[in-house]
Amino acid sequence: MPAIAEREKANSVAKVSKAELHTAVLKSIQASGWDAIVLSSSHPFRISMYRADNRVIFRCYIWNLTHGGYVQ
Repeated sequence: MPAIAEREKANSVAKVSKAELHTAVLKSIQASGWDAIVLSSSHPFRISMYRADNRVIFRCYIWNLTHGGYVQ
């Protein structure tokens, strides 16, 4: 079985941490011209976005996704 484990490791994609995903979401919100306040940093993240007189509170569910197969 070690050969299978080595192949899986060689063909896997590195997972991004929840903190990195959270940061990417916040940067995307700011890049779109909104400001954001983190209401809860546990998953799902609760974020308040605001711009001028508009305010939106939402939950952000985010995961790492892969194609689910082996690269040959």
